[in-house]
Amino acid sequence: MTRKAGRLAVLFGGVLALWLAVALVAWSGTRDARRAPLAVPADTVVLLTLDGVRMRELLLGADPGLSGAGGDPRGTLMPFLMGALVPEGVFLGDPARGSRFGLGHPVGVSMPNYQALFAGRVTACLRNECPPVRGGTLITSVVDRFGAGALGVFTSYGALCPALRVPPEAQPRCSAGLRRGYAGAPRQTAPEWGARDAAIIDAALQRLRAAPPRFLYIALEETDPAAHVGNYPAYLRLLREYDGYIRALATELARQAATGRRVTLLITADHARGSGDGWRQHRWNVPGTDDLWLAAAGHGIAPRGRLAEGPARSSRDVRATVEYLLGLGVRPALPEILNGA
Repeated sequence: MTRKAGRLAVLFGGVLALWLAVALVAWSGTRDARRAPLAVPADTVVLLTLDGVRMRELLLGADPGLSGAGGDPRGTLMPFLMGALVPEGVFLGDPARGSRFGLGHPVGVSMPNYQALFAGRVTACLRNECPPVRGGTLITSVVDRFGAGALGVFTSYGALCPALRVPPEAQPRCSAGLRRGYAGAPRQTAPEWGARDAAIIDAALQRLRAAPPRFLYIALEETDPAAHVGNYPAYLRLLREYDGYIRALATELARQAATGRRVTLLITADHARGSGDGWRQHRWNVPGTDDLWLAAAGHGIAPRGRLAEGPARSSRDVRATVEYLLGLGVRPALPEILNGA
């Protein structure tokens, strides 16, 4: 290499290094801005999960290919959720709009995905009977900062509270009345389906009205066992009832917001399920299990309706998003659903 060529190489290297340094500073500034804490955190965040509820009935109504489907001219089994709440907030996961919201844990069954939802990561859990999750979770974040009294957990899935390490004083209604095991799913008659979930939502609403916690988690469960035993009419009826429960939650949160409280509601499922003859099941090798969804509205949530395109997300992003809304973290994992994030 000639001396002149060497000087040009040094000069080019210097310019390249300067450009990289400027780009790095700009990227760091953008990253830091995105990681700024929420200026005004929520007073209460409510997270509601609907076990095994697939998107098909939310977007298109009853599946005419399944026995007992009947007809539903509304195009959705959950008209309040999709017609009233979502337009005021956001919806992730609509495949027709290119939105993707997937499983938190690839195994595709409940407990691994509940743990991934709260841990924000894939855990070692591979089945529905798992020991308590290790490491920090959304539960431990709330308890460590605000105390166990700031947490409320309501579910009929008795194994869920110990698996998520919920302190006993924070689980006033965590009963063992339902679950688990597909072969042992309760074979209830039609009028019996929904009784456990009705008791859970009633207890959760009482807590929300009397002493709102900073973080309220409600897990409704009966849709999944109804599907496992192939009772599609019960599954559809439960969805309609869930829509009424969401209306009741949104009404109470709106009442509180009118008094000046900052409240946020997020709704999702632990997993989806198959289609056609496979609608009863969900696991890693059942197509459709990974087609999840998330709806959110309230304080800190942008009123953008059904989102289109955007990066692929998963339920592992929920933990960081709730922590951000509560002022516990600075990483908005789902910035597209947030106001100003």
